[in-house]
Amino acid sequence: METKLTKQRLIRQYHILIARLGMTDDEAHDMLDAAYGVRSSKELNTLQLGEICRVLEAQLSPDQKPKPKNRHDQAKTRAKAACGHLLAMQGKIPEKNWGPQEWNIIMGTLYNAAGKRDFNTLSTQELIAMSFEFNKQRKALEAMRNA
Repeated sequence: METKLTKQRLIRQYHILIARLGMTDDEAHDMLDAAYGVRSSKELNTLQLGEICRVLEAQLSPDQKPKPKNRHDQAKTRAKAACGHLLAMQGKIPEKNWGPQEWNIIMGTLYNAAGKRDFNTLSTQELIAMSFEFNKQRKALEAMRNA
C-alpha cells in the first residue's frame, strides 16, 4: 500500500539527489522518460521512486553526499524549531539579540516538551518528534494569524 507521505518523501529525496548531481530539469525528465516512460516523478509509484533514488545515490561522489549530523547539530536543529514556535507565539521571545533569559525560555520549552531535565538523555527520534511538533504548532499559529 502506497502512502501519500512516503511518496512525498521519496519525491523530495529524488529532487534533492537531482540537485546534488547538478542535473537540469530536461536531463531529469529525459532520464525518467527513458527508464519509466514518464516525464514527472509524480507519475512514479513508491517502488519506482525508491529504485531511481538508489540509482541516483550510487552516482553521488563522496563530496556530494550529505555529512551525517552529530548530536550537537541535531540538538541545534531542535532548538531552532522551538525558537520558531516561540517567535510565532509573539511576545514569548524577541526576534533578535537573545540573551541568557531568552535562552532559558527556549531551553525550558524544550525540557518541558521532552518531559526530561537532561537534554542529552533524549534519543534522536525524540528530538525529531519534538521538532515536527514545534513546526506543526508554529504553522498552525501563523495560519490562524493570517486568516
